[in-house]
Amino acid sequence: MTKLAVIPCTVLLQYLLYRTGIALTVAASLVVLTIGVGIATITALEVNFEGFVVALIGVVTTSFQQIVRLREDRMGSRDRPS
Repeated sequence: MTKLAVIPCTVLLQYLLYRTGIALTVAASLVVLTIGVGIATITALEVNFEGFVVALIGVVTTSFQQIVRLREDRMGSRDRPS
């Protein structure tokens, strides 16, 4: 379930940090996908507070790492000679 949460978290962090948006169709697809997978896996979940906190930290840090790495890759490609 946490792997699924990385995608919307990444989109949200990109918006908050860089004011980048996504197309409405992409956002709608993400909502449908997230809800569908969430419903399909909700029966197998057991939630406790400690697990929730660890999962939340994992999702946020993974999303942030992906954003930073993407920005570094884009910036690095500009610095390299052709």
